Amino acid sequence: MMVTEKSRETRLRRMAERQGLALHKNRRRDPRARDFGLYWLRWLDSPVPELSHDAWVGYPNGFDVDQVEAYLLGKPVDPQVADELERTQGNR
Repeated sequence: MMVTEKSRETRLRRMAERQGLALHKNRRRDPRARDFGLYWLRWLDSPVPELSHDAWVGYPNGFDVDQVEAYLLGKPVDPQVADELERTQGNR
């Protein structure tokens, strides 16, 4: 059975919410933009996320959908995700 991108994104949003996170997708429409199609995770318990970069996982570089899934499953697939796991889990 083939999983569509939308259903995968919905599943990841639910996974993130169960872990106290919100999944945000970049709104850029230009496929040539550096951050087109990237995602960020935000801690839901952060009081003012706009003012604190610590509330955002993956800031400023963002994650692709595979990296988001790896982060939520606790299985890093590359050094960037491993660094994010250590940094954010150390704060929580």
